Amino acid sequence: MNNFTRLKLKMLFLAVMAIIAASLVGSFILNYVIDGVLQAPFANAFVVFCRQVLRMTNDQALAAYQVMIRDNKTDLVLGGMILLILVFFYIAMGRFTTYLNQISDGVDKVVEETEEPITLPEELQPMEDKLNEIKTTLKRRQQEAAESEQRKNDLMVYLAHDLKTPLTSVIGYLTLLSEKGELTEETRDKYLAICLDKAERLEDLINEFFEITRYNLQNISVEKKRVDLSFLLEQIADEFIPMFQQKELSCSLQIPPGLVVIGDADKLARVFDNLLRNAISYSDPRSEIVIRGEKQENRVRVSVRNQGLQIPEHKLSSIFQKFFRLDEARRSGTGGAGLGLAIAKEIVDLHHGKIMASSNGKQTEFTVELPGPEGPFHTS
Repeated sequence: MNNFTRLKLKMLFLAVMAIIAASLVGSFILNYVIDGVLQAPFANAFVVFCRQVLRMTNDQALAAYQVMIRDNKTDLVLGGMILLILVFFYIAMGRFTTYLNQISDGVDKVVEETEEPITLPEELQPMEDKLNEIKTTLKRRQQEAAESEQRKNDLMVYLAHDLKTPLTSVIGYLTLLSEKGELTEETRDKYLAICLDKAERLEDLINEFFEITRYNLQNISVEKKRVDLSFLLEQIADEFIPMFQQKELSCSLQIPPGLVVIGDADKLARVFDNLLRNAISYSDPRSEIVIRGEKQENRVRVSVRNQGLQIPEHKLSSIFQKFFRLDEARRSGTGGAGLGLAIAKEIVDLHHGKIMASSNGKQTEFTVELPGPEGPFHTS
């Protein structure tokens, strides 16, 4: 049933009532004014009007009454009924325009920064629900945008502060190396190692700046093709071997051969790169990261599981928001600008897939669902 059935029934009722009212008035005029008990008074009034206003003789007035009223009785009644129908319909339409004005006022209230819900007449309940839903959605998005902007501003302040610390250390140790010529080889090597470490930290921070700028400017688009996901995941896992070794991590790749999806290989590589990088950052040393893939009907599921601190439930709902970081203390060993998971979600959404996170005990798992190939694939 249409959501506005009640409104349509009311408008139909008003239209029918207008026709009935016009018919009753027309019938009254026909039966009581022209042919009924009021015929003689009406005729006498017409004759008097013609004699006194139009200066006709009595015979001329009677003849005019016969020609204008009696001979055209049916046409006069029909014309009068049509006129009455139009008048009553205009009155009924006044109610319809009232509805339009109320809807217009409701639309204006959508953008008002008030907690008061939009209220409309009972017949417009579907429209009221829709406008309140839009208002709630806009308010939520506005709040999310404000929170995201605040996180970004905080991040910029942190980065600006963090840039100064390693830069000061680099300058200090290079100054020592330059001014103190009597340093031992061991001390020089130590100072150079510290400078290298701080320089690498500077590089990471500068990359975060570029990542923030790139995310704000880019408009991600996908070019879908047939992608061998098994091969893609093997490649990505191999690229992270140095990082696995650095944290003494092991990686278990449990991917069946021939796992195929329809998508953009480069963008999907970025998704799983971000997930694996995130898993490495928050894994306990000497633990195992498990990458598992499987096909379920016409969907493909890939999960990345690591062992580390549990993600609090209240943070799981925000983990895919841009500039969100689990590590609020901003240690250099964990996380980046807080964009990796947000970008991953955007790419997965563009593939009409889903990305989810769960954390239980000391295990955290990210799961990506993507549509599998549907029938023959055409590259053109």
